[in-house]
Amino acid sequence: MLKYTLTFFFLITVNSFAQKIQVEYFENKIVKNPEEIKQLPAPVRKTFERNMFSYTLTYANGISLYENNDFSKLNKTETSTELVKLANGEEITQVITFEDTSRIFRIFEKRFFKDYIDRKIYAELFVNEKKQIVDNFFDWQWEITNEQKEISGYTCTKAISKINGYHFEAWFTDEIPISAGPEKYDSLPGLILYVNTGASELVAKSVKFIDNPINIQKPTFTGQTYTFNEVYMKPNTPKPQFKNIIEKDPNNSNITKQTITY
Repeated sequence: MLKYTLTFFFLITVNSFAQKIQVEYFENKIVKNPEEIKQLPAPVRKTFERNMFSYTLTYANGISLYENNDFSKLNKTETSTELVKLANGEEITQVITFEDTSRIFRIFEKRFFKDYIDRKIYAELFVNEKKQIVDNFFDWQWEITNEQKEISGYTCTKAISKINGYHFEAWFTDEIPISAGPEKYDSLPGLILYVNTGASELVAKSVKFIDNPINIQKPTFTGQTYTFNEVYMKPNTPKPQFKNIIEKDPNNSNITKQTITY
């Protein structure tokens, strides 16, 4: 029996590494209080719109790359005009101009290269500034439940993890026996098609098997590199600087113009 089990596991592992697959994901923020979101400037509200930010996971031969799709169309000067009620009951027209919205959307830019044989992650994240990360795979210690649901045409099983004081929920399908997933999420007996972090969710919108050869290049970093703990847990991380200029319209005292420049 032991010999059969080991042989079966070996065949699954070899078959997994041999598969080539491409998965498209959406990353959405989880909105708990929609009324609070309505109070934000229009360019910031966009970051809470569903299916605004998409990513591609490419997997082949025990290597994967997860990266954002092109966000350049979102980067522009944007102005919103809104009627604002002050604490004293006065109403004014507020014109808010973001001269460069790229800083707002840059936090969604990311690249995760993962080597499933050496269990190493090479990542690029934008946390106030671009950070290069080289670290080991996370020790997720997943607890697999009996809950199941269909995602993108595949039957998925729910798994939960509690590490570093955070709760994570992942849904994987053993119909695609690849122990891979978006971002840093992996180490389940099937491809992860959904992740809920409490603050955001990653949802697979399509799964495609690739016949042609895929060559995923390992990134070459120059300069300082960090671990995930150094990036996420480091205190006193400098905040992005911006200018906030508020001025009255000289031609109309009821119009207040606010210009935010990153």
